[in-house]
Amino acid sequence: MLELTIKAEGLVNLVNAQETIARRTKEAMAKELASLLKELRETLPHASGALRGSLGTTLISTGTITRAAIGTALSYALAVEKGTRPHRPPLAPLISWAQRKPGLVHSEKDAKRVGFLVARKIARVGTKGVGAFQRAEEKARERLARELAEGVKAIEKELTPS
Repeated sequence: MLELTIKAEGLVNLVNAQETIARRTKEAMAKELASLLKELRETLPHASGALRGSLGTTLISTGTITRAAIGTALSYALAVEKGTRPHRPPLAPLISWAQRKPGLVHSEKDAKRVGFLVARKIARVGTKGVGAFQRAEEKARERLARELAEGVKAIEKELTPS
């Protein structure tokens, strides 16, 4: 009769390592997602505040994989981020925007004139994108990479038997 005994200490450490890595990754990504949301709310244009207020986040963890997302359901968000080709924009929102800009206009007539001039410029050259999401994502990736590198050291310390 053959008797076989296997010590599974290494496997326990491996399972513990996976759980620790998953937990620390999720913590780091949640922290970065909150930071990213704050940064976007500070840097996005805010004519009415609707775009800033519409931002939402999602953090999903499945086993050792964690995914984070930030976005909005507003249809014009992509145009704000990437810019647009020349087109005829609706005049009413531009008039409203002109009225909200402090010191830009002094009467309804001025607001209509400014709105018309802005619409004409957009019809000729389009709009330039602000790139806020792209810049924020690049910064977030750098910060997250640093955070995870520091986390690796902490994980090694946590998993090293005393």
